[in-house]
Amino acid sequence: MNKKVIRFVIVVAIVFEIGWALLEPRNSSWPRSSETVQAIHEWQARPSDAAKAAMLEQMHRDVVRNTRHGQILLGLMLVADIVAIYFLWNYGVKKPQPNPC
Repeated sequence: MNKKVIRFVIVVAIVFEIGWALLEPRNSSWPRSSETVQAIHEWQARPSDAAKAAMLEQMHRDVVRNTRHGQILLGLMLVADIVAIYFLWNYGVKKPQPNPC
C-alpha cells in the first residue's frame, strides 16, 4: 500500500472519532440498568417519597456508571489512535540503505 493511503485512512479515522466524540448527543441515563427499570416500576406502582428516593439514587448510579464507561471508551480510542499512528504512519516508507563505501 502507498504511504499516502495509510496516512489518509489514519486521518479519516481520527476525524471520524473526534466528530463522534464531540457531536453525538449524550444521554447519560441510557441504557438503563435492570435495577433502575425495577426502581421506576416500583415508584410508578406505589408512589412514595422512599420509592422516589430509591429510584433517583439508582438513576444517579446509572449516570455515574455510563459516564465512566464513556470516559474509558474515549481513553481506549485515544490509545488505539496513538498505537496506530506510531506503527502505521511510516508504513511503506523505505529506509535509506547505508552506503557500503
